[in-house]
Amino acid sequence: MEIITLKQIDKLLEYHTIDAFPVLEVGGEFNRKRRFNIEGNEWRIVWYKNICYLENNNQSLIIPFEQVKLTNTWPTRSKMNLQFYYQGEVCCVLKIEDFDQ
Repeated sequence: MEIITLKQIDKLLEYHTIDAFPVLEVGGEFNRKRRFNIEGNEWRIVWYKNICYLENNNQSLIIPFEQVKLTNTWPTRSKMNLQFYYQGEVCCVLKIEDFDQ
């Protein structure tokens, strides 16, 4: 499976219910980390050319993934999810919008 690009991740994080932090590039250096909030929960994506990692704010949960897509309904019955894939299989689903929003 092809690894998602950082540009594609940035586009997904523009979804109106996701509060993405500004990307900081110190000294003009490339920044592979993307931080964002969903309903008050902070998440981080660390991108590499061959794999990515989704981490929670205290790094007690780290999920490797290769792709992430905006999807709806399954399995959370929500209006919109970020659905993460590893080796073609769903490995994580983050609900980003309920039907009543």
